[in-house]
Amino acid sequence: METLQVALMSILGFTLCIAILYVATHARTRWQRIALSAFAALGLVLQGALWAYVTMMLKALSVGGSYWWLYAALTTSVAGTVWALVLLGTSLFSRRFTS
Repeated sequence: METLQVALMSILGFTLCIAILYVATHARTRWQRIALSAFAALGLVLQGALWAYVTMMLKALSVGGSYWWLYAALTTSVAGTVWALVLLGTSLFSRRFTS
């Protein structure tokens, strides 16, 4: 049961970070976009680091089975982090100072 809870909490965390990024793309003010995208990027990087560590530990211990879900979590983390960094970069370096 604990493994299922960990997986569900991770899915919830990824979903919340992606939802925060979606809200950040529609934020009207620049500082809101910056704060939301930085927060989502931090969450995605931390989750990616956690699942990368779990993957490396399972491989080092030669645990059999499929790593498909772990690779899916890492891919989601990388894709979300790239999206967050692009949004953060465009928000920081935009020339519109009024928004």
